[in-house]
Amino acid sequence: MIQKLLTSMLPALGLYLTLMPCLRAQSHPSLLGIWQDETHPDKLVQFFPHNGGIQGKAVSNDPAQNGKLVLKDLVWNSNTRSYQGVLISPDDDRQFLVSLTVKDVDHFYFKVKVLLFSKFFHFKRVNG
Repeated sequence: MIQKLLTSMLPALGLYLTLMPCLRAQSHPSLLGIWQDETHPDKLVQFFPHNGGIQGKAVSNDPAQNGKLVLKDLVWNSNTRSYQGVLISPDDDRQFLVSLTVKDVDHFYFKVKVLLFSKFFHFKRVNG
């Protein structure tokens, strides 16, 4: 009885094991929505689709900062399982290459490297 059950399930299991890596490679976690810096709760970023990638703009009570582009050209890299793009410093408009990693549906972090120094920024989802 058990052998018959296992034998009947093998084709489905084989198909699942064959297709699963392909399906996972095609999907990636969504960044769309508003996210909050976990260290500086007053810093919010709203992500939106733009020209096949994703961009992020500041959400702020300060009119000079509100709507300012802070992340651009974010594109999913299936090899590294992260988004690659550009961080734009809101203070002086300097640009840095970043790699943004989604930990789960409500948390991501990105790392900025400048010469020998690097810094991590951790965000949590405010709304989707």
